[in-house]
Amino acid sequence: MTFQQSQENAARQAKDEPPLPEEDLNKLFRPIPVPQRLNPMIVSGQISTYSQHISQFCSQSLAKLYITQALQTAKEGKSAP
Repeated sequence: MTFQQSQENAARQAKDEPPLPEEDLNKLFRPIPVPQRLNPMIVSGQISTYSQHISQFCSQSLAKLYITQALQTAKEGKSAP
């Protein structure tokens, strides 16, 4: 109930008149819709999948890099003398 209505009801009760009927709040204020959850959930799943693929790719690339570095240093060590 709004402040103006409560004041008017108090004045009516002081005059021994019946108070004004309370209006439904849904008529006064539009209810807030429930936020959608499906789209954020789908996007979250896609981001998770992409990050897993990137992690796998990076770990394979780093393993190849370390192997080639080890082979390169071993080759350089044999050809040095």
